[in-house]
Order: sequence, then C-alpha cells, then structure tokens
Amino acid sequence: MDLNFLIGGAFGALLGAAIAIWRSRYSAKSTDLTKRVETINAIIDALSDSASRARTRLGAEKDGLLSSKSYCVALQGRLEDAIQRLHTDYGKFSDHKLSGAFIEFATACTGGTFDESEDESESTIRFILISGGRLKDRISEARMKHY
Repeated sequence: MDLNFLIGGAFGALLGAAIAIWRSRYSAKSTDLTKRVETINAIIDALSDSASRARTRLGAEKDGLLSSKSYCVALQGRLEDAIQRLHTDYGKFSDHKLSGAFIEFATACTGGTFDESEDESESTIRFILISGGRLKDRISEARMKHY
C-alpha cells in the first residue's frame, strides 16, 4: 500500500467526520431556534387575543380566564422571559427595533387605561393586532441575522 493513499484516506475521513459533526450541531441549533420563534409567535397571538378581550370586555362573560387582566400580565411576562432567554442563548435578539416593538405591543396590550373598559373597541383591537404583527416582524428580522 502506498503511504500517500493512507494519509489521504485518513485526512478525508477526518474532514468528513468534522463536517458531519458541524452540520449536525448546526441543524440542531437551527431547529431549536425555529421552534423557539414559533413558540414566541404563539404567545404573541395568545396575548393579542386575551388583551383584546380584556381591554374591550368583548367575550368577558364567556371566557373568564382569557379576558382576565392577570392572565394578560402573566402572558406578557412569559413573552418577555422567552425573548430574554432567546437573546441569552443566541444573541442578536435585543436590538433597538425589537425592544421598541415589544414596548409598543406591551403598551397596546396592558398599558394606558388597561383597568378601564375601552369605548372604542375596534381601534383598540386594531392597535393590539398591528403592534403584535410588528413584534413578530422584528423577531423574524433578528432570527434572519443567524443565517
């Protein structure tokens, strides 16, 4: 056997193993990041729905928990925690645009006259849904920085 052939084969095998390991780790992290972003989007949707009910009192008699102010505040805390953990684990999830979108969404959901029933339910619901969409867009922009 030729020594160069053995060295080349060993080098090729090591390089192939290194690429396979790197690709497996990249795929696992990519899948985890995607799942976390999907979870955050689901929390945003749930908070939008709950805040719309709580702020306008629409459906409050049917869904006591979903229209509860305490539930909205808890969902908002859960969302803030999920975004913070995402930033801690992956970075790039705390820029100025994302923070501004989160503050706008949090204000729409639980800020201002949260303790009082809103007179203009259409504009309140519209503001909550639009600000939630903006927050989702900012999270997607931050996610794309990883690719």
